[in-house]
Amino acid sequence: MSTIFYYKGQPYDTDNLHQIGQGGEGNVYTLEKDGETVVKIYHGSDKLNQSIKNLSQDEQQQRTALEKIQDKLRNVPADIPEKVAKPKGVAFNTDRKKIVGFGMTRIDGYSLNRYIHKKEYRQSREFLVKILINLHVLVQTLHQRGIIVGDFTPDNVIVNVKNGFPSCHLVDFDSMKWGSYEGTGFQWDMTDPLLFGKPDWLNPNQPMKPFTKDSDWYSFTAITMKVLTRVGPYDGVIDGQSKHRHLKGEERLAHRLSVFSPHVNYPKAGIPLGEFSPQLTNYWKEVFIEDLRGTFPFQLLMQLKS
Repeated sequence: MSTIFYYKGQPYDTDNLHQIGQGGEGNVYTLEKDGETVVKIYHGSDKLNQSIKNLSQDEQQQRTALEKIQDKLRNVPADIPEKVAKPKGVAFNTDRKKIVGFGMTRIDGYSLNRYIHKKEYRQSREFLVKILINLHVLVQTLHQRGIIVGDFTPDNVIVNVKNGFPSCHLVDFDSMKWGSYEGTGFQWDMTDPLLFGKPDWLNPNQPMKPFTKDSDWYSFTAITMKVLTRVGPYDGVIDGQSKHRHLKGEERLAHRLSVFSPHVNYPKAGIPLGEFSPQLTNYWKEVFIEDLRGTFPFQLLMQLKS
């Protein structure tokens, strides 16, 4: 169903716009009148005038998310780094009272996931390390300005390449954490299990604890492993003889059944861990098995560069 919205005083109908992205929170469209601007319109925006009693459970959750975003998007920090797809205007519903989305400058490039999974986009290790160094600097800059990424995944990292040099940008700014506004959304295999509390916690609906700088660095560490080895910390198959063989997906988090566990078979398609320095692989083990936290050591990336 189409959504009619107003952006900077102009009316738009999503049926007449080119959709370029789709996510759990909303869809992204280009604005034909301004080729450099894209707008994210939240799911459920087309049903704002309906009584909540007439909405499905999913639609009620969308309505709740819309209510939460109203104040958050009216209080965006002024010093957001340029490499973050920050709002440059909000989109309103037809009576111009409720925010239904926001506009941002279009970022040219590809998601980091494409460099991981698509053979035709795979690059040299030197190029990938440049990406990670650039991303490390961006995360530090955000933290210095009081912003936590939160839902930090390769999908949310856009890589723009100019003259052979990659530059990282982060999207989904509205899901980040700043001030009193909590972060939203998460991808279980990239999210710090310490956010979920008790070790026997097995049913994630939402992180039980707020995102932190440490949880960002956990996600960054998971991204480094995914980018360099093409294997995420919770990829791999549990050995059929293991007592944990029945555990699936996010249930593995509670038992720290990462690829470093003796109960998990390392994927054959991944780059062998033996191709990396003991310092790096030991650091991955300390994070994913022993729950070490803190800023990812920048020198480990610099060692990869040399």
